[in-house]
Amino acid sequence: FSLSFTVCSGKCLECEPGSYYNFSKNECKVCLPPGITTSKGQLSCSPCSDGYEWISSESCSICPEGKASTGGDQYVSCPPGHVAPGAGASVCEKCEKNTYAYNETTCVACPRNTLP
Repeated sequence: FSLSFTVCSGKCLECEPGSYYNFSKNECKVCLPPGITTSKGQLSCSPCSDGYEWISSESCSICPEGKASTGGDQYVSCPPGHVAPGAGASVCEKCEKNTYAYNETTCVACPRNTLP
């Protein structure tokens, strides 16, 4: 992996997407998980937005239905009794009273004469 950059009077660098300029070392450094940069010339890396998973130092991917992410490096499955009904969830939603998690995306009513 090589980084291309522009040198201006021997002092400044324009780092490529996926990297940032490190002032103390006067060089471009690759963003480490969960950080990303998506354009040239960035001075720091940013985490993925909530509801997205870190894919590389340049990109994030939306969480699929049934999973959630708070901008970390990977998404997680919802715990029992919780669902993520749509793609891009940042939190898992708890199923309402007298319902249960039928799968990772849907809460359904408990059958008659039963308790969750």
